Amino acid sequence: MTNGGMYDISDKPDTSRMAVAQAVIKISPFTVTLVNNGKVPKGNIFDAARISANMAAKRTWDLLPYCHPISIDHIAVKFDMTAEGRIKIIVTVKNVNKTGVEMEALTGACIAALTIYDMLKPIDDNLEVESIKLLEKTGGLKSFLQTYNRTLRAAVLVMSDSRTQKEDKSGKVILERLAKYGVE
Repeated sequence: MTNGGMYDISDKPDTSRMAVAQAVIKISPFTVTLVNNGKVPKGNIFDAARISANMAAKRTWDLLPYCHPISIDHIAVKFDMTAEGRIKIIVTVKNVNKTGVEMEALTGACIAALTIYDMLKPIDDNLEVESIKLLEKTGGLKSFLQTYNRTLRAAVLVMSDSRTQKEDKSGKVILERLAKYGVE
């Protein structure tokens, strides 16, 4: 049982991280025609959804109480609309940090879908957000080790400029921390 609160990431190393999330919204064929012809009363749904996805991804920590406030290095938002009336929203988020960006990608995709829903609701009574899901997540030390299919190895050399002989404590702390991450 946990005591609640944010997960402690203070000992994790910064690594390159990436997440891709998708939201799918269903619209009527009539609405597809209006979107394609630029006749949506509230304006371009894709421009608005792209902006809202970016804003949401950057403010995820403000919306979800246990998400860490993190830097984001890249956000990309893509759309694919089918003639049958499905809009796929793909949000990719990247950073170099101690924690992943999957919640930021999911939040961006979700808010982009809600933006499209809001903009189309005056003209389409059959709107439906069908799904929101994580498509891909990479990064972190585990991903690094799997990518290169190897065990990290390290040697610890401790030197002191002290004139007295004392038991080494810092080397042991370093070895313990390396072992925690599977470094031999």
